[in-house]
Amino acid sequence: MIGLDELKIPKGLRPVADEIVAITDAVCSAILDEEYADLARRAVAKLARKRPSPLPGSRRATWAAGVLYALGQVNFLFDPASEPCATAEQLSQAAGVAKSTMSGKAKHVRDLLRIDHFSPEFQRADVAARNPLVWMIEVNGLVVDARRVPFEIQVEAFQRGLIPYVPTLGPKDIPAGRTPAVGTPLVAPEMAEVLEHCSELKRKLIEFARSPRFSRQLDRALREGRAGEVADGTGFINITDHFILQHPLTNGRTVVETFVLEHPELAEADRRTLLGWRDVVDGVFEIRERDGDAIIGANLVDELTYRIYSNAGPDGLAAMQPGWFMTARIVPIGDGWMLSGAQRTLPASGRAAMLRVAAWQKSIRS
Repeated sequence: MIGLDELKIPKGLRPVADEIVAITDAVCSAILDEEYADLARRAVAKLARKRPSPLPGSRRATWAAGVLYALGQVNFLFDPASEPCATAEQLSQAAGVAKSTMSGKAKHVRDLLRIDHFSPEFQRADVAARNPLVWMIEVNGLVVDARRVPFEIQVEAFQRGLIPYVPTLGPKDIPAGRTPAVGTPLVAPEMAEVLEHCSELKRKLIEFARSPRFSRQLDRALREGRAGEVADGTGFINITDHFILQHPLTNGRTVVETFVLEHPELAEADRRTLLGWRDVVDGVFEIRERDGDAIIGANLVDELTYRIYSNAGPDGLAAMQPGWFMTARIVPIGDGWMLSGAQRTLPASGRAAMLRVAAWQKSIRS
C-alpha cells in the first residue's frame, strides 16, 4: 500500500487526510481489501491537493464513506460476481455514515475527481483488464489497443495517464496508478500542487472557451488556420490554444481576458497566472537536459533557454529526451514555463528539419 508521504499531501491538510485515511483503511481491512485502501488513499490525497481543498468542510467519516462508495461504483463492488463484494448497507455501516449521506458525498467525490467507469487512475487492475475501452489509445492518428503495441509505447502511454498500467509488466508488477521504474523524476510537492492547480484552471478556461457564445469565432479561427494544421490533431489543439490565449475577439479582448473579467471570485494569484498566459512563447526547442521535474530547452527561434514543466507532471515530459527536439507552445508559471497546447517531438536525427522550421519561424516574425 502506498505511504501517505509519497502522495504529496499539503502540510496543512495532512492531519485531516490522516483522519480520513484512517477510516478508509479500517473499512477496507474489515470488508474490502488492500487495493481499495490504496485507491482510497490516492483519492483522498488528490482531494487534499485541490485549491481550495473541500476536505475540511465535512465530517471525516462522511468523506471516507463517500470516497469508498465512489470507488465501489466504478469498480463494480456491489456486483455479486465481483471480488471483493459488499452492499451499500455494509459499506455505510462500516463507515458509520447514513446510506443517503454516503451516496450524496460519493457524487460530490466523482464530480470533483471526474471519476467514471473509464478512469484508469481509480480503477482496480482486474476491472481495467476487462474493460477494452480503457486500453484504446491513439498512435500516429490510429486508434489501437495498448496491449498490442511495443513496450516503449506502453510505458509512454502509462506515464501520460492514458492506461492503468503497463500491460507487458502486468498489474502485479506495477499496481494501477503507480509510476513504473523507468527513471522518471518526481515532482517536488510544492510544484506538484502548482501544476495540478494550473491544470484545473486550464480545464475551466477551455470549458469556458467551448461554450456556445464563442463557437462562431472559434470555428472561424479554425477555418482560417492552415489546412494542414487543422487536419492534424496537434495543429487543431494549438490553433484552439492560440484562440483562447491570444486571438482578439470582436470586442478586442481575448477569451482568457474575458474569463478573468467574468470570474471576480478568482484569487488574485490566479488572475495574474491566467493573464500571464497571454505571453506565449511558440518555438522549436532543443532539449538540453532533464533537471529534476523539468526539462531545459533552448529555443532555436529566439535563442533563449527555458525551464519547462508539464501540468501532467514529469510523466508529461517522459518522451522528451536530451538531444531531441520539440515544437511547442509554453506559458509562464512562477519562475519557469509550462507546456500549453500540444507538442511534436523528433529525435536528434531530425535536427536538420527542426533547424529549417526554426529558420522559417524567424523569417515570418522578422
